[in-house]
Amino acid sequence: MKTLAEHIKEDRKHFDNRSILLTHFISVPLAFFAIFIPLSWLQFSIIDMLNFNFAWIGILALFVYYLFLDIPMAFVTGVAMVILGLFASSFSLYTPNASGFYIFLVCIIVAVVLQFTNKGVKGKKPHFWEHPKRLLVAPIVTMSEVLFRFGLCRSLKTQVGGNATTPPTKPAAAPPEKKATPPKAKPAKKPAAKKSTAKKKPSTPAKRKSK
Repeated sequence: MKTLAEHIKEDRKHFDNRSILLTHFISVPLAFFAIFIPLSWLQFSIIDMLNFNFAWIGILALFVYYLFLDIPMAFVTGVAMVILGLFASSFSLYTPNASGFYIFLVCIIVAVVLQFTNKGVKGKKPHFWEHPKRLLVAPIVTMSEVLFRFGLCRSLKTQVGGNATTPPTKPAAAPPEKKATPPKAKPAKKPAAKKSTAKKKPSTPAKRKSK
């Protein structure tokens, strides 16, 4: 099983800029809020006394799963999920109704549009469309990034590495190595001509011919 730090590193590969990170902060809570509305309509009871709905069962299941990733962040994210669940229940009323359905529909459409805003324009599918399982860890990853921005969870941030406010940048390419060129051979010096040491005989004037 991957650790929380590994999940955060995996998600950061898809955050090309701050705008994508910001839309991620908005779309993830909005999507879970919307999903909790119809899930609260699915209920069952035990011995006609204990009533359960799938929204709270899902929150409990995610909390248990997050405990295996990071215990402190599991409690922080669990509190946030409970708040979203209570807020969603005020619209769902634990029974199907028209207003709850319209709120669910609007919120889920806005969340999907936000995911496509940056990725879709660039010709890429949103991260959750390519890897639907990543949606399960989206709340705890998003909560971790929010706390990083406020200077909290420094130990987890150290494990993740990089800057939490901005996506990691690709390392600059190393300059190409210059090929070593062999030194040019110096032309060999011509040997200097030796000066002749032989003394030249003095020229004698030619004798005049006798008349």
